[in-house]
Amino acid sequence: MSWFTRYTRFGDAHLVYGQERGMSCGLACVTMLVFKVNKLTPGRTALKTEQEITDVFDRVAGRTYDASGGTLPEELARVLNHLAVGTWSNAYLTGAGVTQKLIDHVGVTAAPGPVVSVEPMIVGVDWDGGGAHWVVVDTIRSFMGRTYATVCDPWDGDVHLTRIEAGRPFDYVAGRVSGSWDLRGAAGALDQKLTGGKNAAKLDKALGKKANDYGAAPATGASKNWGAVFSL
Repeated sequence: MSWFTRYTRFGDAHLVYGQERGMSCGLACVTMLVFKVNKLTPGRTALKTEQEITDVFDRVAGRTYDASGGTLPEELARVLNHLAVGTWSNAYLTGAGVTQKLIDHVGVTAAPGPVVSVEPMIVGVDWDGGGAHWVVVDTIRSFMGRTYATVCDPWDGDVHLTRIEAGRPFDYVAGRVSGSWDLRGAAGALDQKLTGGKNAAKLDKALGKKANDYGAAPATGASKNWGAVFSL
């Protein structure tokens, strides 16, 4: 897939990585975390490919990565612990426990304005319709008496502002984000209009593939079974 630069109404920017395969959200989240943690650390490599992360997984997870089966939280922590981004662990938190961990670990910063240094977490979401998904929360913003988690979603490579409240479960609604755009998507739309999409392959090579699409009907879920992955 590729990296997508996304902006929110809070006046900040987030680099989001779009997953390469249908079940590779966990490794895509690790790819994002390496960048978000290392981007300001001299001497450390921030940008990794999903294949590089997969190679580490194969060495340290105790099994060969299966793109059809997803990843467990302790496996993601084990991979992160071999990528020079600090010490990581996981906890099978549920409901309000995930929300409180986000508030305590990521920290709450007032909006608007950018946040440069972050303490991101990976959070597991169980979809209401079945299946599960990994996402990255890299900031928690307070604005006009409400608190929002900035959810970087590897499925659509976009940022979803999700309202959270202490004492309540982390509920997630993922759908198309209005007003969001990226260079590959804008170039693809122009190519489709002018040539009927004849340059799609060239654009994929030059700018990365388009992100996946949630479609018109939002996907809804909550953190129920998988908890969170976080640094110590």
